[in-house]
Amino acid sequence: MNALIFRNPKQGKEKKRKKFTLIELLVVITVIAILAGMLLPALGSARNKGIGASCLSRLKQIGTADAMYAADFDFYAPIKVSMIKTNGPTWFGKGITKGTFDYTQDGYLTSYIKKAGLDQTAQSQISSNIFFCPDPWIQDYMSKGGYKADSAPPGGYGANNSIHGWELGMGMGKNTKSTLVRPGKLKKPSSIVSYGDAAGEAMSNTPLSEANFKPLHTIDNCNTHFRHGKTANIAWADGHASTERPGFIGCGDGDARVAHHAGGLGINSDDDRLYDPDSTFTTSNP
Repeated sequence: MNALIFRNPKQGKEKKRKKFTLIELLVVITVIAILAGMLLPALGSARNKGIGASCLSRLKQIGTADAMYAADFDFYAPIKVSMIKTNGPTWFGKGITKGTFDYTQDGYLTSYIKKAGLDQTAQSQISSNIFFCPDPWIQDYMSKGGYKADSAPPGGYGANNSIHGWELGMGMGKNTKSTLVRPGKLKKPSSIVSYGDAAGEAMSNTPLSEANFKPLHTIDNCNTHFRHGKTANIAWADGHASTERPGFIGCGDGDARVAHHAGGLGINSDDDRLYDPDSTFTTSNP
């Protein structure tokens, strides 16, 4: 008796695959674009917060190193050996020429902090060396200049010369004190800026413009740079660090500081109470 064999009538026939229509493809692309548009700002914000947190950590380490220096020498670390002499030590390395520094050489704080490697570019140092602010603006500035770690401009952090002063010579800019300050002499060290994000133009007789707006190695109440989402990171004289919003932007010398969001922590450019421990400013001043 022959067995009955049942066959699938569709067996052997190739299945037809349904293809996306042009409209369906456009819908998928549109949905992806909408999702990307929603996610990218959030990712960018998270990235900027991460950079700001890294910067704050570096300033905290700088403040800690300065506290160690103060404990060893009973003075805050000098900004540099002299305002006039260009090739002496600075708080983060050694000066070579005016505005150019060697991060591979010993500075006042480098014995407490890892210093730069000779074979690295200044741009590569940004990822690891704490004397460089990790903000993309600093990285772009270093990259365009092609700077090396042994010959580079300031890394974006400035020291307050009202308390750090100069080992020799006179101070410069708005705060002209030249003597070094002992930590115990400050009445409110938690309210005096020690180091922080800084950019602008150090020479007061040079008109500030987009062309000469640059990172600085000093900070005052006109050159505090609010580069991290319109905030600046500050290391205070008592060693703690914090993120601060601007008290004002610009300093009455054109739009360069306004464009780059630089200014100070006071209520105006004359209010240097958070920078100068001997400030006589009162809120009744114009």
